[in-house]
Amino acid sequence: MVTKYSNKFITLEFFTNAMYEKEGVYFSIVQGKRVDYSPRRINSLLGLPVLEVCDVERRRIAHNWPEGQHAWNELLVGLMKEGKWWI
Repeated sequence: MVTKYSNKFITLEFFTNAMYEKEGVYFSIVQGKRVDYSPRRINSLLGLPVLEVCDVERRRIAHNWPEGQHAWNELLVGLMKEGKWWI
């Protein structure tokens, strides 16, 4: 039976063991089982199309912003709470 306590424990174990080995290899060990949390696997699990190039990653690349780094920084500032910065 899954309870609120066990959900918290499983979540903490997932984050504690989460690893990123190399490009595209994301996994964690939860209760002795390997859990793949790569973008490709998550999209597949949710029934979303698996894109060859991640749209978010594509937008992060500076040369895709004709206005330059300044425009990118303004976008980030608009997403954050006042007085905080992007990490």
